Amino acid sequence: MRSRDRVSLCVPIVLAVLIAGPAIASAGTVKPGDHTLYGASVWIKSTSSMQYPDKLNLSAGLNVWSDMTVTDVPGLGNSFQAFSFEFQTVNETGTFNFWDDLTDAPTAEDDDIILGFSDVDLSDQKVTDLRRLFGNHYSSVIGATSNAEIWYAAFQVAIWEIVYENEKSGSGHEYDIYEGDVFFMTSFVNANKGLMSLAEGFLEDVNDGTGPLMQNLAALVSMDNQDMLVVVVPTPTASLAGAALLAGLLTVHRIRRRRARIL
Repeated sequence: MRSRDRVSLCVPIVLAVLIAGPAIASAGTVKPGDHTLYGASVWIKSTSSMQYPDKLNLSAGLNVWSDMTVTDVPGLGNSFQAFSFEFQTVNETGTFNFWDDLTDAPTAEDDDIILGFSDVDLSDQKVTDLRRLFGNHYSSVIGATSNAEIWYAAFQVAIWEIVYENEKSGSGHEYDIYEGDVFFMTSFVNANKGLMSLAEGFLEDVNDGTGPLMQNLAALVSMDNQDMLVVVVPTPTASLAGAALLAGLLTVHRIRRRRARIL
C-alpha cells in the first residue's frame, strides 16, 4: 500500500506537467559564423528576354553554417544547413531573427530590389507548398551522394520558384521554372546537365498537392543577409517529458510490488 500511495501522490504532479508545458518562443537570434555554399550557378530572369539587365547570375545550393552564435532557438545548434528563400548574396555579417512559424516571419522590406522582385511574402499557401517540398524531398537532397551539388542547386531553384512565383487565382498554383513570373536557366555545360529537370521533378508533387508536410521548417530572417529556411531538430516537449516521467514512475511502482510479493 505504501508504494501505491507514493505513486498516487506523484501522478497529479506529472499530469500538471503534461497539461501546462511551456511553449517554444517564436523568435530567437542567430549571429553568422563561417559559411560555405555547395551548389551551382543559375540564371534568374523576370521576363522571357535573354538580355541584360533582365537576367541575374546567382549561386544556388546548400548553405552550410558553422561557429554560429545561437540564442533562444530550440533545436538549432551552432552548426547547421540551410536553403535561401531570397534573391540575395550571402554574407557573414548581421544577425538573423529566428521564426518557427513561417507565416509570421516578417518580410525584409528594405532589401535590394532584384529583377523587379522586392519583398518576399510567404502566404499560407506558399508556406504549405514549401513544407510539402521539404516533406517530400529534403531528406533525399541532403543525403545525395552522386552529383550532390546539382541536387542542392535544383532544390534551391524549386524553393525560389515557390517563393517568387505569383499565386494564381482560384485553386491553381502551378509552378513551372520555364514559365510565369520568374524564369530559371543554367549555362549549357555538362556539369549542370539535368539541374532544371530535377528542379521540375521536385515541384511535381507540390503542384499535385501530394505528400507529407515538413512541420519543423523555420525561418532565419535578416535585414543584412539572405533569408534562410532551416529544418530544426524537434526538442522534447514538456508533455513528452512528463509522459516519460510517468512511465518511469509506474515501472518503479511495478518493480516494488513484485519485490513485495517475493518478500
